[in-house]
Amino acid sequence: MRCTRLSLTALCCAGLAGPLFAQGGWVTPQPPCELSAGHFKVNGGILYLKTAAEKPERRDQQLEQARKVLTEAIAQNAQDKNAAAWYYLGRYYVEAADAAGADSALARALAIAPQCKQDIDGYRRRLWANTLNAGLAAWQGGKEDSAAVLFRLAARLQPGNPKAFVALAGLYAGKDNYDSAFAYYRRTAQTAGTDTAFAKDKKDALGLSPTTAARRKRRAPIPRLRKTRKTHSVTPPGSSWAAPRAILRPRTTHGSGRASIRSSAASKPIRRRWRA
Repeated sequence: MRCTRLSLTALCCAGLAGPLFAQGGWVTPQPPCELSAGHFKVNGGILYLKTAAEKPERRDQQLEQARKVLTEAIAQNAQDKNAAAWYYLGRYYVEAADAAGADSALARALAIAPQCKQDIDGYRRRLWANTLNAGLAAWQGGKEDSAAVLFRLAARLQPGNPKAFVALAGLYAGKDNYDSAFAYYRRTAQTAGTDTAFAKDKKDALGLSPTTAARRKRRAPIPRLRKTRKTHSVTPPGSSWAAPRAILRPRTTHGSGRASIRSSAASKPIRRRWRA
């Protein structure tokens, strides 16, 4: 399982976790993502983010100010329909390494301004790499629950990339949770689809699925037999007679005058009162 972790680390750490601000400068939204601030607080948030990018010594203070004015604009100044407010709030969360916050804010921005998809996807890819790498580090450190949360977040950031599902499948297989491992191997193959970039992920997932399924079957619980109520015959004191286990009852067959005799095993035994 350690080999699996190392191979996943090599697979996912491929240089996508660089800084989101340009070296020594501010990155504006890339065309066709053209956004107008639309409100003085949103404009203030943009200026704070720009200063944080250009003056590293003031970065933390400026980022906190950006968060403050952008959240105020959305919550207090009716800017919840303003794509720029959500976009730049997402940019703040990216710099704060808050992947869940960035995912939510950027999703709101994209819903209002679909022309920004390519620009937003660039931030999502970098967040995905950071989150997946954090999950791998947690897994290697023995923090499996935290790793699973981070892998699921990575899958949400890049739903078309199967590598987070590969990691989840390996994690659950290592815990002998073959039901979950099998499910995530299937998700890997389904997500990879016909994309040649993920052909190896799909091949590996399809190759491991039968093994995982066999282990699921071997570990399946043995079905419990239903308890049935037994009918015991009772012999009264001082008597050698026992109540019969099955009662024979005559039944008239339709269309004939003959009576057929059948055994009614489900019938209850006759109870008799015995006098002392």
